Amino acid sequence: MNIVIESVFGFVLFLIVHVFLWRKKPSNEPRIILLSIVMFSTLLGLGLFSSNRSDGNINHIFTVLCFEIFLFTLYAYFYSGICRSVSITLLTQLMKSPTLNIESLTQEYARSSRFEDRLVVMEQMGVLKISNGNAQLTQQGNIITRVILFISWMISGKLEG
Repeated sequence: MNIVIESVFGFVLFLIVHVFLWRKKPSNEPRIILLSIVMFSTLLGLGLFSSNRSDGNINHIFTVLCFEIFLFTLYAYFYSGICRSVSITLLTQLMKSPTLNIESLTQEYARSSRFEDRLVVMEQMGVLKISNGNAQLTQQGNIITRVILFISWMISGKLEG
């Protein structure tokens, strides 16, 4: 159980530093290099902390760091999705204007040939409804979008896709 607690402690420390830095100096860029530096610094600190707590047990330290890397990997996918997802951008646009003409939406994303396919997939997922050439958020889509906007606000991200 100490392994999980130590890994979660390290990850929470990473999140605090991440949110603090992104709040202190907001940017519309994902800043992957800075994020990587914070991740590796946290790994180093956690490795030293874990070594001290386990009396240098290499198996314990290795397991803690592997679990921490797993948490970082999950977070990196999650973070990149919030920063760059076309679907999330579409959901937030629909939240701002509950009914939008699909033609106006597709014109904005003319460079993406997958945009119309994404609309169909999102309708199948139940996050939006398409009728009479218009797209509209469902209740499920509204809830998901609010959660995503809150998380994006926490990390000072601008949603774009």
